[in-house]
Amino acid sequence: MGILNATDDSFSGDGIGSNVDKALQLTKEFVDAGVDIVDVGGESTRPKSIYEGVHEVSSDEELSKVIPIIDAIRSNFDVTISIDSRKSDVAEEAIKHGANIINDISMLNYDENMIDLLKKTDNPYILTHNRKINPGKVIDQVVNDINITINNLEKEGIDKKRIVIDPGFGFNKSIKQNIELHNDFASEKFNNFPI
Repeated sequence: MGILNATDDSFSGDGIGSNVDKALQLTKEFVDAGVDIVDVGGESTRPKSIYEGVHEVSSDEELSKVIPIIDAIRSNFDVTISIDSRKSDVAEEAIKHGANIINDISMLNYDENMIDLLKKTDNPYILTHNRKINPGKVIDQVVNDINITINNLEKEGIDKKRIVIDPGFGFNKSIKQNIELHNDFASEKFNNFPI
């Protein structure tokens, strides 16, 4: 997966803002390198607790960044596109413009309408672990939280074959917890869901 941060305040310092030409250049580099999925996001995931000046981006602002980029990629490349958004209206519009996958880092805790969107589409859904970790074995908590969320999705009629797991490295976890999660990480712990 190649990441296109259509932001000016990217957590990793590689934000391209709404620069479509830069997005196309990076997408070409990704495709040439064998990338299968290009992930487009218009809101930084920088933690507000650590970084000053982090503000929530409105749906309109997010759409103004990601839609021109998705349109350009779709017109120029035969590559799978994921929309990195926790907002159902942004994800829905991105799908209309050619995004194939919904990548929601909120673990369904931000927008209650995301489940409704999942019900009316058949797009794959990347479920990212993003909950506070309590004392104890990190991997057990991550697997438990993800399994609960998957069970809830199944109760809503969402086919679990659409779900891809992201263990959420860096989200609501300390450095020590991230290292522990990395060391204990194995796909079989996630019932062989795609990761």
